Amino acid sequence: MKTKTTLTINTELAAILDTMGIALIEIRACEDLQTCHALASVFHNVPAGIRIGIPSEKILEGIFAEAKRWEVERFIKNQYALSLSKFTHSNED
Repeated sequence: MKTKTTLTINTELAAILDTMGIALIEIRACEDLQTCHALASVFHNVPAGIRIGIPSEKILEGIFAEAKRWEVERFIKNQYALSLSKFTHSNED
């Protein structure tokens, strides 16, 4: 008997997925192989982490740690902040 699992997308996870999407676009467009490799390494464990239910805070910690190791931490943190703002903006306009 199969059980159905429902995934809840919280704000942090939505921002992680958005940041990963931007990174995939950057990978497709980049000309520097080291940058491509760094971005791929930063995000390659994210889908598995989501699938097995790792909390978004822990996934984000792993992303930032790997980004620091590959020296792309500033890019990743800036992109994550932009992505997060997409999902936390005020509708008070």
